[in-house]
Amino acid sequence: MVGDKLLSRAPLQPMTKRSKSQIEATAYHEAGHTVIAYLLGYKPQSATIVPTVDTAGNVIIHANPLHGFQLDVDGSDEARLRVEKAITICFAGPIAQKRHNPRSWRKAHGQWDYDTIAQLGLRVCGSGEQATAFIRWREIVARDMVQANWLRIALVAGQLLERERLSYADLDAIIVPRAGVIRVI
Repeated sequence: MVGDKLLSRAPLQPMTKRSKSQIEATAYHEAGHTVIAYLLGYKPQSATIVPTVDTAGNVIIHANPLHGFQLDVDGSDEARLRVEKAITICFAGPIAQKRHNPRSWRKAHGQWDYDTIAQLGLRVCGSGEQATAFIRWREIVARDMVQANWLRIALVAGQLLERERLSYADLDAIIVPRAGVIRVI
């Protein structure tokens, strides 16, 4: 998280020229985060597969699900529900990448996502055993959401591959087409 932003990052291997399959993997990874965040009510400001010094791509979500909560002291149901959503969003990227091409996955991919998931799970659960069960449940929810919304994820990934960056308006047009027509921009 950066300030009030939830920032999803696909870790970048040492700066080398990325292959077509690596770029595709990044597109599906970021598309997974983007679509699931959108559907959970957190509208992504942008998504990109343009690499930076420390990421292969990212999604910026200004409406951070955890904004305004101090998880160390706030044990409310609302805080827990927001953590559930944040964990689901974090899982969606790796799950989408693996679904697109299981061979594209490397242990370092999604490390930021998995570190965030573990931290959040441990902060809202009373024990490691509870956190493990809680996190596994959110992984199942994320997997089911990715499966149910695969067409949307594939459309966003396709547009990321074509254009490299998508704004909120672009994402909104792809994820929730108007008048029942899927519009490819």
